[in-house]
Amino acid sequence: NLSTYKKALDQRNKILKQMAEKNMNGTSLLDAYTQKLIAPGQMIAEIRKQFIIDFQPLFLQAYENIAKEISLISFDYKSDVDDIVSMEELLQSSKAIDMRAGRTTKGIHKDDLLFTLEGEPLKRFASQGQIKSFLIALKIAKFDYLYSKTGKKPLLLLDDIFEKIDEERAQNLMEMVGETHFGQIFVSDTHESRLENHIYGLNTSVKLIPLAHGK
Repeated sequence: NLSTYKKALDQRNKILKQMAEKNMNGTSLLDAYTQKLIAPGQMIAEIRKQFIIDFQPLFLQAYENIAKEISLISFDYKSDVDDIVSMEELLQSSKAIDMRAGRTTKGIHKDDLLFTLEGEPLKRFASQGQIKSFLIALKIAKFDYLYSKTGKKPLLLLDDIFEKIDEERAQNLMEMVGETHFGQIFVSDTHESRLENHIYGLNTSVKLIPLAHGK
């Protein structure tokens, strides 16, 4: 669906650009490409909305396990296609604007995720530690989501995770990933002693591999 949508979007944008440059008014060809966007666009929007419903609880649980606090932290799916406005209605209502702009201004290609803390944008109001915890929680939630869908445990790579988070959160994270729920995990850090302090004593098999500088 995404491949079909992207191809139709590219073709529609080319037509819109030609219409804007040559001041063309005929819309029959434009309408044909508009129709090609509707079905895959609507399907993608619905799948994305369901993904957020399934993924959000996994993320919130992961963040709570790392931070050991219940914060009003969340991410929301921001789309012009919703339960009120369908993909077809959206494209038809923005047709005149698209013709003037020379591109498709509305659609699922404009979708975005809004990350918030206490109702405010995460990148503007959160501390570096909160942002790092947020990103790690997203990765842990992705692991849980893929495992629930495939029945297979993905490899988990935690690269340079101890920077910008305090010792308590770092230890909370290592205790969480040290559980048998996870499979094989790769953890990297620039401080060998810090890594040792966090992973030794966990109920898991650990192998440390020191790397020379630059390798």
